[in-house]
Amino acid sequence: MSFEKIKKRIVGVNVVVITPFKKDKSIDEEGLRQNLRFMMDNGLVEGKGVFIVGGSTGELFTLKVEERKRLIEIAVDEINGKAPVLFGCNHSGTDIVIELAKHAQDVGADGVMITPPYYWTSPDDETIFNHYKLIGEKIDLGIMVYNNPFIVNKDISVELMKRMVENIPNIVAIKECSNNLIKFERMVREISGKISFINGNGEFIEPYAYMMGSVGYISGLANCMPKETVELHEACSKGDYEKGKQFHLRVAPYMDFLISLPPGNAITALKETMNMLGMPAGPVRPPLTPLTDEQRKILRKILINMGLLKK
Repeated sequence: MSFEKIKKRIVGVNVVVITPFKKDKSIDEEGLRQNLRFMMDNGLVEGKGVFIVGGSTGELFTLKVEERKRLIEIAVDEINGKAPVLFGCNHSGTDIVIELAKHAQDVGADGVMITPPYYWTSPDDETIFNHYKLIGEKIDLGIMVYNNPFIVNKDISVELMKRMVENIPNIVAIKECSNNLIKFERMVREISGKISFINGNGEFIEPYAYMMGSVGYISGLANCMPKETVELHEACSKGDYEKGKQFHLRVAPYMDFLISLPPGNAITALKETMNMLGMPAGPVRPPLTPLTDEQRKILRKILINMGLLKK
């Protein structure tokens, strides 16, 4: 598939898929397949959504390389062309990213999502540029640049992003997580059209990112609310921002709860949400920790108020 074609396919709800674990914390492969089917059955398909497996929400930082490879094998097999599939290949070692990306290409993924190297306190522009350039030269897959200044301690500038887009043909999308809305808007304005611009802050800033010109957004909630998140995308794509705002207000208490937790434990909360809803999720792996009893009570009340759980 050409890079131009994959650019056009990366739209809508970009769901960051959780990695379900069994009680012994091994990967629940059937549970993963069940979750993927649930999302597709509820509207997350070509033209409306994208699946991103093995990313931060998928607890990549706790997974062995072979486990990460297994996730993309399962996803490509289960989704079977019904929607684009991207593989989270984040790592500070460029060669390890290339190994993961090559595996994704071999098994039929549509692209890869990659952060800048994040071991150093703040990598300079040349380090970031060369990281992506070397990867692009070794694979024939589209690359979603994952700009997450909170992990990398470096916010990819508009100028650097434009340089990468102009010189690395594999780059087809950006997951933009900057919370500086002035910079965010400028990035949309100057990059949109050249690549797919995806709001990496998710429901926190929707429908406003669509109003700025994004073509999709990252969602963890889509794991358990695929129908509603697709409806948000469809409404905002048609300019019905009021409907998007109503969804924002509905989920705002949930999003506020996530940011009240220690870093990383938003993943714990999402998995606990799915457990409460009877979906395959299971525990988290260390260093993430379970929610406290009090946090579970707060979460349950929020889900009841959102209409996802009965009293």
